[in-house]
Amino acid sequence: MVTRIGLSQAAGLGVLRTLLNDVINSTVQPYTFTAAELSNRTSEVVNRLGGCGVKAEGLIVPLQLGAENRTTSNVVPGDVNSLAYVRSEREILRMVFGTGNATMPGGLYPCGFIGSLYPRN
Repeated sequence: MVTRIGLSQAAGLGVLRTLLNDVINSTVQPYTFTAAELSNRTSEVVNRLGGCGVKAEGLIVPLQLGAENRTTSNVVPGDVNSLAYVRSEREILRMVFGTGNATMPGGLYPCGFIGSLYPRN
């Protein structure tokens, strides 16, 4: 089940990132930053909340983070070997709660979850 959700999300994000690449240097109205800057800022927040290093990447990355150290364009985020990043349940909860804490509900799930979803230490 979780694998299917992950694959579905990856496909949707791939389509979205491809469309964003078409307008990468366009200004995001009513703001003054571009689509590339928005994607980079969003990735920075996700990485900070997840507390897991750099696993989310914007549309433009430094060459050392690009696919096989060959590109700065980034439609599909991945490591230096072009492998997808793996996230733990704890990292995902930190992000979707928006609190940076896997046991403190907020964000997309302000009342938390019912059941045994919370990761054990």
